[in-house]
Amino acid sequence: MGWRFRRSVKLLPGIKVNFGKKSASVTVGGRLARKTYSTTGRQTTSYSVPGTGLYYTTSTGGRTKRSERRSAPPPKPPFYRRTWFIVLMLMLLPPAGIALMWLYRREWRMPVKITVTALSLLWFIALLTPKPAADPQQPASSPMAASTSAPTASPTSSPTAAPTTAPTAAPTSVPAATDVPILQKGDTGEAVRAMQAKLIELGYLTDSADGQYGSGTRSAVKDFQKQNGLTDDGVAGPKTIEMLFSAFAQAKAEPSVQTEKKKETYVWITSGGKCYHSSSSCSNMKNPQKVTKDEAESKGKSRCPKCY
Repeated sequence: MGWRFRRSVKLLPGIKVNFGKKSASVTVGGRLARKTYSTTGRQTTSYSVPGTGLYYTTSTGGRTKRSERRSAPPPKPPFYRRTWFIVLMLMLLPPAGIALMWLYRREWRMPVKITVTALSLLWFIALLTPKPAADPQQPASSPMAASTSAPTASPTSSPTAAPTTAPTAAPTSVPAATDVPILQKGDTGEAVRAMQAKLIELGYLTDSADGQYGSGTRSAVKDFQKQNGLTDDGVAGPKTIEMLFSAFAQAKAEPSVQTEKKKETYVWITSGGKCYHSSSSCSNMKNPQKVTKDEAESKGKSRCPKCY
């Protein structure tokens, strides 16, 4: 225990000046109530009851103790207990992130933990679920429900004259698209005959269904593929057979009775010029003549690089 110093000097009745080792203060008041103002900023108010030993004291302000100001900060938790690492694991590896959250994030509320757990599990399941590969050969308008449907009876009539020998009746059912072999030029058999009968019904083939995949059948298959949005390679693959025997197969469009007249393109030329122009004001022509493009080209004139 060290030495202390305290000295009080009464200036006026009810006013005293106090001197200490490290500070000074002024006390205003008497025995019943007094207030002390210290140079450290502390203000102390005291109330007492004479003869009883009872008193009440309150203090405000003042400097913080040096020991409190120099207290060491709390140690930082390991990286796997920090919030940023737990959130990162919830996104990259949800099972590990969920375990860390339930172990070290005790301050989080229970509804928050349950919601985060459910969302993380859904995200983990979505990451593990493989995506189905799209079939590039399947047409956009081809319904899958019609893959196994087939005509119930052979066509009763043909758009062309009946052949000398009656064709063999088409089969009443057609296998699924995955069971149909790829038919191409040079193949023969009942599968070719059934395909020819359907092409005759839709108006793409005018020959008889003889069961031989020749040039005429290949041309009819290409026309059908063009009309129905398929690759027109002349090979009857599973997608072509599926569309051919479906209810969405489009028949061949009939040619128009009246042929549209070819639209003529008119250009402007001059007698001494070497080019024909799309505008009469090009190149400041004098006395331009309006003729057809074919007529201008027959005279040996080429198109103008300025207006074309």
